[in-house]
Amino acid sequence: MAEAKTRAKAAKGQIAKAARVPPRLVDDRETKEVLPITTFVGPNDSNPFGGASKEELASVVQNNLGDDPDFEAPEGALAVELLARSIAARMSHADWVKDTKRLAVFIVSDRAREMATALGAAREPIIDNGSRCLTGALWLTGGSFASGYYLKFNSCEPSEIFDEVRAKGLGSKPALAFDPNATKPEIRFYPKGVDDEARVQRFIVSSGAFTLAALDSVMKNHYEQSIITPDATLPDFNPWKNAAKYYPRERAEAFFQGMLKLVLDVAFGPKCRIAFEVRGTEGRCDLLISSRAGQGDWLNHAALELKVLRSFTSGGSAVSSAARVRAVRNGLLQAVAYRNENDAKNGLLCCFDMRAPKHCDGASYLKPISAKAKQQKIGLRSFRIFASSEDLRQHKYG
Repeated sequence: MAEAKTRAKAAKGQIAKAARVPPRLVDDRETKEVLPITTFVGPNDSNPFGGASKEELASVVQNNLGDDPDFEAPEGALAVELLARSIAARMSHADWVKDTKRLAVFIVSDRAREMATALGAAREPIIDNGSRCLTGALWLTGGSFASGYYLKFNSCEPSEIFDEVRAKGLGSKPALAFDPNATKPEIRFYPKGVDDEARVQRFIVSSGAFTLAALDSVMKNHYEQSIITPDATLPDFNPWKNAAKYYPRERAEAFFQGMLKLVLDVAFGPKCRIAFEVRGTEGRCDLLISSRAGQGDWLNHAALELKVLRSFTSGGSAVSSAARVRAVRNGLLQAVAYRNENDAKNGLLCCFDMRAPKHCDGASYLKPISAKAKQQKIGLRSFRIFASSEDLRQHKYG
């Protein structure tokens, strides 16, 4: 009897312990933990991308980001990354030059089969390996983009194609659009559907090999079109907690790190690997961009260290100028260390300047480290993040 009570008590303790552990996805990898789904999707999310896709998208991001990512990725953003891989695979295919150069629109849902049946859409069992033409069609897919259903568009012009989407009753559904005719091929994410064309986030899809110039172009495009002011960004991608007071969002550096990782994945995947929080003896490299140099070998193109300059914390506490100076100086040393430790061709210190106007001095804050940066061959990049369009206008024209 005593043994039975002891076993029952031990079992009760194990159950209580298990109840305290957050739910985790099933994963067969031995070397990495799997993050809770709630890291990537909000608990009250209406789930426009489908019930099954939460686990699919979170699992894919966990695989791609590596250990311990610390940012909240909207489901739409995760879907963009998966779609970009499918598009990049098609753009690398020999038949890409023959594909119709018309808009493709993707509606992602766990009810794709039901919608396809109602609309009479044809089934395509494989759409993610580059073997199928994706353009010129409306696609109904699940979150993994492994397969889908399609309807060919009758129109050629984007406005008429969007009208076709609306006519099918799908205008309010979150949508992703790929335009192969853009000067720089891009994916556009419409979180409120094509009914709200102005509410859009853009992502460049690169068809060329990685170069430092290409990296700068992608970062500049992301900065100018997506984060320079609150008017340029969607709520999920907003770096501000209280823009009127110049309070950044919590974990602002992790936010920029996660968003830039996503943008670079879309731009350079699958030709490059964008590794996140790469561990080393001298710290963690924020982002490491690599490509295969042979079987089992990787060529590290660039190690990126990211810093956020701010006048206030997310809670409203003032940040001293001395603290900002230390952050920039330490950032340079980190960029040097991570470039050397990973034997990367390039090292970059990227600063996101969220300071209030009275604290801003352009890029002068980089002058104290510019000589050492040049000596160590570290590139310096500065991105001023304005808390309002009015502040931007005052900076440019005032």
